[in-house]
Amino acid sequence: NERSGSLRTVNHAIEQGRDIFAVPGDITSSMNMGTNKLLREGAKPVFNAMDVLEEYAERFPDLLDIDKIETTLKTEAQRSKSAPKKAQPFEKPIVSQKISDKARLVCDAFNKEIMQADELILSTGLSAVEFMSAMTELELLGVIEPLAGKNYKIITQIG
Repeated sequence: NERSGSLRTVNHAIEQGRDIFAVPGDITSSMNMGTNKLLREGAKPVFNAMDVLEEYAERFPDLLDIDKIETTLKTEAQRSKSAPKKAQPFEKPIVSQKISDKARLVCDAFNKEIMQADELILSTGLSAVEFMSAMTELELLGVIEPLAGKNYKIITQIG
């Protein structure tokens, strides 16, 4: 649907010169027409997180170390396959890598492992645009992980 909020967001992103990524969908389903149209019009196809990271690794070599990220992803996958662990108290990761002031502000606002976007925005005082920019930076660096329901999980230590 040309009037969908998602397509309007994409159109705004295109106007701003932003990169557009899309996950290919079933070509026989009308639910995927918009996504598949974006791909036909030049959006970059995404099959996994590494597709996005590799796109930015060349542009931001000081921020993204693909080998380190792949190692971290493999380690996390192995950990998740192991036996469940006892719940441990939340320890905020230390972010020592060069990140923007706004991204650092968001990191400092985490007072538990999983927080809602609204909590973080209120805590930081950032505008929604500033907040999303900081969250995108942190997600690309592997510091946070978006979850369902506008929740975010702080997941790794950078150093």
